[in-house]
Amino acid sequence: MRIQRRQTLKRNGSAGRGRTEPRTGTGRRLATGLLAAFGTACASLGIATVTASTATAGTIHCRAYESISCISSTADGGLDTGYRGVVESTYLVDDYGNNCTNYAAYRLRRNGVPGSMWQGLGNADRWDDVARDRGVPVDGEPAVGAIAQWDSQHVSYVEEVASDGSWIKVSESSYGPITIDGSTYRSSSGYKTITQGTDWPDNFIHFADQTDEEPARPVTSAGGTIATGVTSGGTLYMATVNARGHMVRRYLANGKGTWSTWATIGKGFAKGTHISMPTLASGRLYLMAIDATGQMKRRYVKSNGAWSTWAIVGRNFPAGAPITSGITDYGTVYTAAVDKQGRMVRRYLANGKGTWSTWATIGKGFAKGTHISMPTLASGRLYLMAIDATGQMKRRYVKSNGAWSTWAIVGRNFRVGTEINTPALASQNLYSVTVTKAGKLVRRYQTNSRGDWSTWATIGGGF
Repeated sequence: MRIQRRQTLKRNGSAGRGRTEPRTGTGRRLATGLLAAFGTACASLGIATVTASTATAGTIHCRAYESISCISSTADGGLDTGYRGVVESTYLVDDYGNNCTNYAAYRLRRNGVPGSMWQGLGNADRWDDVARDRGVPVDGEPAVGAIAQWDSQHVSYVEEVASDGSWIKVSESSYGPITIDGSTYRSSSGYKTITQGTDWPDNFIHFADQTDEEPARPVTSAGGTIATGVTSGGTLYMATVNARGHMVRRYLANGKGTWSTWATIGKGFAKGTHISMPTLASGRLYLMAIDATGQMKRRYVKSNGAWSTWAIVGRNFPAGAPITSGITDYGTVYTAAVDKQGRMVRRYLANGKGTWSTWATIGKGFAKGTHISMPTLASGRLYLMAIDATGQMKRRYVKSNGAWSTWAIVGRNFRVGTEINTPALASQNLYSVTVTKAGKLVRRYQTNSRGDWSTWATIGGGF
């Protein structure tokens, strides 16, 4: 399975990215007895009541008791993160240097996060709330460099994330009694894999996700796109495919205009891939695209903000070809694309439970990569428009009984397969804009809510 690359950690403790070196020396260790006086577990100084934090369940790659060896050495399957158990700000450590909040704070400092963002976050179960108050994105989506947080008093550092989001690898420190084979240990350090459904974190806190991905600039001549979509909770997402064929996304983390960092959410896509991000009537945001092998895939945002895994929903499409979605006035979502044989196919969301119909052919004679426009008229009627392989613009629409009208030719002499832009005016009437074979930009518009249109008129040349 493909994974996000873990941040490279050198044996001298540097992060491979020019991050600040960790402090050296023994640091300010707090005796176990004094720590116990404040209560047990992941907490910061000044918190009056502290509850215990124990390591969470998962597939263990390294676990060391009363030792930080799993997060300070590569021996026995551990990681050399440069951590030496030195106190970060006011986060307590025991005699062995263990405490989940102190280790998480250390990793954040190493990643260049300013102290004002991670100091004084308090007990592990409060990190998500305090981080939100400081404008830090918090959601259910894992990312390398994020802090995994459990409301049961624990935080870990995310080292790797599966490309489909189904598992993560975390490194961690923990203060709290752990009994193994009859022996009780006061603390531990560890490195492990956690799979969805096995004590998955309650939140992921994105102080500074560590991804080396940069989105490719969309190149108009290559037909690349940046897709945007909004969840029912009002979160705006942006997605595109970069020069490496990696699909990356970012989102607007709060109402102050703060965006998350870019994160990889899929691989194996062609450069210039078109992405569709429709929002269903239920409020669920979908993401759909055709990969480099011609498979149409989809993911969606769950109610907790996490993304589903990728699912294959169709095959035999041109790599990266456009996918278009539209919604009827009664809430039915349609998706359409052109396959390798030049057939236009469609499917629709059959009910509110996420069940889709099978694919059905609704037209032939289209060029590979044809753009499809699916605007909804002021009357609520869903239109489908596209330019066929002969340069004819055709349209169909969904009738009130759910049946489709026959194809009608609404223009000629257009560039084969080119995009038809159909924005809505303030009056809710539609404009259609496209380019002819002669390079002229032409438009027509809807004259009334009955679906009548004006004639085509040239509004520019040299395209």
